[in-house]
Amino acid sequence: MNPVHYANSGAQPGPAARAAIACWLSMLLALALGVVLICRDAACGATAFDVVMMRFAHETRTPRLDELFAFVTWGGSLLVLVPVTLCIVLQLATRRRHAEAWFLAAALAGGSALSHIGKFVIARPRPALFEALTAMPTDLAYPSAHSAQITAFAVALYLLLRRGMPGVVLWVAPLLVIALALIAVSRVYLQVHYPSDVLAGVVTGALWVAGLAALMLQPTAKYA
Repeated sequence: MNPVHYANSGAQPGPAARAAIACWLSMLLALALGVVLICRDAACGATAFDVVMMRFAHETRTPRLDELFAFVTWGGSLLVLVPVTLCIVLQLATRRRHAEAWFLAAALAGGSALSHIGKFVIARPRPALFEALTAMPTDLAYPSAHSAQITAFAVALYLLLRRGMPGVVLWVAPLLVIALALIAVSRVYLQVHYPSDVLAGVVTGALWVAGLAALMLQPTAKYA
């Protein structure tokens, strides 16, 4: 084989790599578009959409909803997601499904890391339109780490269940959607995130895992 031809052909990314790159570039483009929309002034404050939704959340407050969302919001925290993920990873490892174990761990770790990098780069302050119903986190706002983390975990778990336990995924998938929705809404209801932060977090988590799945999960793999 011609060495030059070999070198040139080896430089071309395969279908999996191209799919991953497409997902991750789409994620960056979506986040950048969000920044353009929210940072029309130097403060990167609330958009009209943010104000309307946060006012709606404030005006629909009830004691029961306060308790509900203060509780469910912890589902997007690493304090909850890391132990749960570790338990599943260990189960996968004992069944010698090491690629899937690494995939789930990388999904959560990457979703969390990307959201915190975005916070540092964009430096959007936390909302101050209405009184927060919980202790205001000390970090920045865009994108929402809770939303990115629960989305990354939920999407990754769904993909694993669809591969290995197709019968179970039919009833687990709605539960994952409900959990993700409740946690995402809780960040706005508690007045600690703008809705645009939450949307950006969901997009970050979903597209990160989509690209990761293209690289790490073989579509032809079958498990009992």
